[in-house]
Amino acid sequence: MNTFILLKNIETYVKKKTENEVTGHDWFHADRVRRNALFIAKKEFGNKDIDLFLLQAVALMHDLGDWKVNTTEKSESEILADACKTLNIPEPYSSQIVKVITHLSFSANIEMKNELPLEGQFVQDADRLDALGAIGIAR
Repeated sequence: MNTFILLKNIETYVKKKTENEVTGHDWFHADRVRRNALFIAKKEFGNKDIDLFLLQAVALMHDLGDWKVNTTEKSESEILADACKTLNIPEPYSSQIVKVITHLSFSANIEMKNELPLEGQFVQDADRLDALGAIGIAR
C-alpha cells in the first residue's frame, strides 16, 4: 500500500466532496485538523507508535458523513464505508477509519463512553481546537 498516493487521493476526494460546503466543514477545515493533529502527535509522541496514515485519513475524512453536511438518507458509517471503497482503502484501515470517525464526536463520547485510539484522540483534539479558535468563531 502506497500511503503517499492514497493520501493524495483522499485529499482530492475530500476537496471535491466539500467544495460547496458552507457550514465550515470544508477542505480548509479538514486540512487544518490534519495539520494540527500531526503537530500534536509529533509533540506528544515524536511519531512513536502512531499510525500517521490512519491519523491523516481520519482527519481528512472526519466530516464527510457528519449530520450537519450529510444531505442523503445514508448513515455516517455508510457514507464513510462508501468513501473508503471508492478510494480503495484496504482493510483493516477502512474499518478503522469508519470506527474512529463514528466515535469522534463530542456526543458519541459522552453517550457511548467510547475510547478512541491515540490517532483518533489527536484528531478529536485538533478538531475541537479548530472549533474554538478565531476560525471556529467565524464558522
